[in-house]
Amino acid sequence: MTKDIHADVQTSVVTLTLTREHAGNMFDLPMIHEMTRQINAAADHAHCVVIRGAGANFCRGRDPSTAGPHATPMALRDNLLSPIMGLYDAIRFSRIPVIAAVQGDVLGLGCAIAGVCDMTIADESARFQLPEMEYNLPPTLAISAILDRVGKKATAWMAYSLDKLDAHRAREMGLVNSVVPVGQLDAEVQRVLTTLTSRDLMSVMAVKEYLNYAPESGPAVRSMASNLLALALSTQAARKA
Repeated sequence: MTKDIHADVQTSVVTLTLTREHAGNMFDLPMIHEMTRQINAAADHAHCVVIRGAGANFCRGRDPSTAGPHATPMALRDNLLSPIMGLYDAIRFSRIPVIAAVQGDVLGLGCAIAGVCDMTIADESARFQLPEMEYNLPPTLAISAILDRVGKKATAWMAYSLDKLDAHRAREMGLVNSVVPVGQLDAEVQRVLTTLTSRDLMSVMAVKEYLNYAPESGPAVRSMASNLLALALSTQAARKA
């Protein structure tokens, strides 16, 4: 457990709020582990997960001051980098959709989390950046999270140009779904949640499962589409019987 993530667990929605405002909601290692745990646990009972950041910024990345020493590159990979990849996987492969609601700085790890989420809602204050190359560090972990979301050309631009993208540009690139004026983020999140949570959970989960496989080609994936829909239709028919 960590005091820097507040979990609001409701019947259909689990909201995970980063509360490390004094540090721009930058992640330390305990926060990475806790966020992963909460997302994995939410799939047992909720329709969806919402990730938010308290205060002016969603998340300014990973806090390097909390990483500590690592004796070897392998130790660094196992103790710090693998947990980050595990967080990305928890979001990507959760059985339920994960939604990011963002404002202010959305940098580095924060940008990757916003990108890998199934849906991302931003207000017009949001600024997205992969700043790692400022320190001559290749942002390969973040790239692994967003590449299939925004494509190679857009990802290369973010990594090499070091531009801070405003919310509208991020939407054009596929990093964001919806942009709202400052002050309307809560209302837009609630609108989406009202629609999503009113749907049958099996159908919600089927969409998430299929989206994870849809980029792959071939008859097996096309067959999966009909199988998932048939299962949902049969379940609804059984309930009405």
